[in-house]
Amino acid sequence: MKRKAVYLALAIFSFGQLTHAQESKSHTMVFKKGQSMDILSFIQNVGTEEALKEYFGNVFPLANKEGFKIDGTFLIQEPPTWGNYHPGSIIFMSWPSNQARANFRREAKKSAYNYIAARRKIWKAFHLTEYTNLAEDVSLTLHSDKVYVITAYWLQDSKAFNTAKKEAMAQMKAAGGELLLSLGKGESPNGYLYEPDVISITEWDHSDTFKAFMDTNNSGNPKTGIKNMNQWVTTFAFK
Repeated sequence: MKRKAVYLALAIFSFGQLTHAQESKSHTMVFKKGQSMDILSFIQNVGTEEALKEYFGNVFPLANKEGFKIDGTFLIQEPPTWGNYHPGSIIFMSWPSNQARANFRREAKKSAYNYIAARRKIWKAFHLTEYTNLAEDVSLTLHSDKVYVITAYWLQDSKAFNTAKKEAMAQMKAAGGELLLSLGKGESPNGYLYEPDVISITEWDHSDTFKAFMDTNNSGNPKTGIKNMNQWVTTFAFK
């Protein structure tokens, strides 16, 4: 009887280890120096599923021809922790260069399919921020058992913000958070104005850990030089 109990315990332990190994995933997004990065968030209109399929069928072949790549998607499954903008996801994409992106737009305009008009039909919000010809390599390793806080900042006082940021970074590290990415101001193409002065991604063990940190941190205080923020707790979408 004891032997059976030991076998059962070992089986349960092994299954638990196997399940954890299966559930725990990681993925690294790499953006090379000279590449161009796009960050997209959107809210889709109801009843546009067929129009979306048509959009993908017309736009993606042209974009893929120029080396376009969807690098990763962050899913937003709860209301924003700051701001009123509530998209369903934030997508990171890349092009080999800004010229590749420009080539796509030139060829797309020659097509009989009007992708700009299609975007207006499919999405009620389509916020696109572009980062052209990255000055250095960017690498982010994401894990399935972590949460990722994405924050878009519009600044009122850059000096005050940078001073507060240094203090907040030390507090965040002590609270269990890690800064993975901080980008300066990007640019949006005509008609898609969404240009935060700073976009950051931080990694946390749990959503509650981050929220506890926010309750004791002054990042929402106007004294930190922030005019406005959009902020979301996300999980990375693994394929």
